[in-house]
Amino acid sequence: MYKRILMAAVLTACVINCHAQTDTIKTKMFNHYVGVQINELLKQIINLNSEAEAINNPYLVTYSLHLAKSGWGINTGIGYDYKKIIEDGAGDIETTFSDLSFRVGLGRQVMLGKKFEAGYAFEYVFRSQVNETFSSLVTDFGAFTDSTATTVTHKIIDNGLGGQVNLAFHITNKILVGTEATGYYIKSKDKETTEVSTLHSNNSFPSNTLTTETTKAETVTDTFTFTIPVAIFLIIKF
Repeated sequence: MYKRILMAAVLTACVINCHAQTDTIKTKMFNHYVGVQINELLKQIINLNSEAEAINNPYLVTYSLHLAKSGWGINTGIGYDYKKIIEDGAGDIETTFSDLSFRVGLGRQVMLGKKFEAGYAFEYVFRSQVNETFSSLVTDFGAFTDSTATTVTHKIIDNGLGGQVNLAFHITNKILVGTEATGYYIKSKDKETTEVSTLHSNNSFPSNTLTTETTKAETVTDTFTFTIPVAIFLIIKF
């Protein structure tokens, strides 16, 4: 009886020990990289000139998923900006501006020694910029009144292909500071639409006449844009 209990205990200990060793030697399959552009933060910390040229890199947040063994994986980046301006004067003017940028591609990350990590990627990029201005003006001529509303919509859509190279320094195993350079061939479609609506009101004999005039313009351009490595990213690797 005691021999059977002893045998069972030995087998149980062996199974637990073997399982623990298996967990210990399990290798990491993926590396995740989450980056945030910190140029504006650095300006505040070290009190740089606020009138310095803006950073021409719209991808404020980046995320990458790479195989730990080979270094190959997927790179993404996104950025968004929105502004609304209201001006009061002879006529009310309201302007809204939105800017959305996105990129995705296939890339590879490799270690250069113990502290530096470099990478490259081939990417598709998309950008949508929309600027809309609405203005209204009421003019009273006594016998009649003209109310005019004007809407100007300016929309730019970019689609492109290209690549990027990056370099980062390991502050710790999980915290890096890095930068990147990019080059993209971009086809840009620029559309502008102007709509003017005028309401003519006769004050002597109450009557209204509404007229609307719409004009459109469109241009298509091909460009190659190159961004030097001035954007600085704080990167978390896990």
